[in-house]
Amino acid sequence: MCSVIGLALVAAASLAVDPPTTPTASPTSPLAGPRVFSAPAVITLVETDYSGRVRRVEGTPEEAALGLLGLTAAERADVERVLQVRARVLDEIVRDNLLLLNKVDTASKAGRKLETLLSIVELYAKFQPIRDRGVLHDEIEAALPAPARGEFNRLLGEYWDAIIAEGMRGPAGGDDRPARVEIVLRERFEIFGRELQRSFKRYEMTAVEDVLDRLLRGLNLSPDQERATGPIVDRLARAIRADAPEQERGVIVLQLMAFLTAEQQAKLMEAFGKLAR
Repeated sequence: MCSVIGLALVAAASLAVDPPTTPTASPTSPLAGPRVFSAPAVITLVETDYSGRVRRVEGTPEEAALGLLGLTAAERADVERVLQVRARVLDEIVRDNLLLLNKVDTASKAGRKLETLLSIVELYAKFQPIRDRGVLHDEIEAALPAPARGEFNRLLGEYWDAIIAEGMRGPAGGDDRPARVEIVLRERFEIFGRELQRSFKRYEMTAVEDVLDRLLRGLNLSPDQERATGPIVDRLARAIRADAPEQERGVIVLQLMAFLTAEQQAKLMEAFGKLAR
């Protein structure tokens, strides 16, 4: 599915607006004397690796900036509502278009360029609900208290300035220098790809829980069995989501089986057998 995510990034094109820039400092008078001050520790999103490349933040830069603002619980709650609604919209798009995403993935891997392109065009239209919401930066900024907005924009401006400066250096030893808009688009696509990956992960988590829930409902567990097996089922769900080794998952299943009757054990193993096919 990874290549699907890369191809689906075209759906983010209309969201790739010019990022905020870091405001420049006001010039001082040439006749002013030297100012003595102690520089406070500057909070920033910009970190570089040993080669000087900017380390990309996890998730979106907007969410990373939020973590540095020192918001109160009440201030954070307003922003969290924005993030949750946006995530639900994206999750619905992913859930409703799994077949189309797989179609793009299959056509791409098979080298069928025309089919891939046509599927991408169809996929682009599916992301209209997320485009209708506008840019994530604007949604978050509107939900922030006024005093925090300047710092929010400063953090993002510095981060994007660093990303763009890195991109404009071009390949090592080369003369080509990409345009600013090309750098911003490419980076926005990669960020949107990370959002899609998180959405796929949320879908997988929900799917695991739904499957286990259906399996257990079919066993007609007694109240005592439900209380005893609840924590075990939670561990099994976490192990499946984390793609734990088969042996580890098998141990948890055996712990679950210990609380079942022989008839329930047979039903559960039959159900697991059908899932494995």
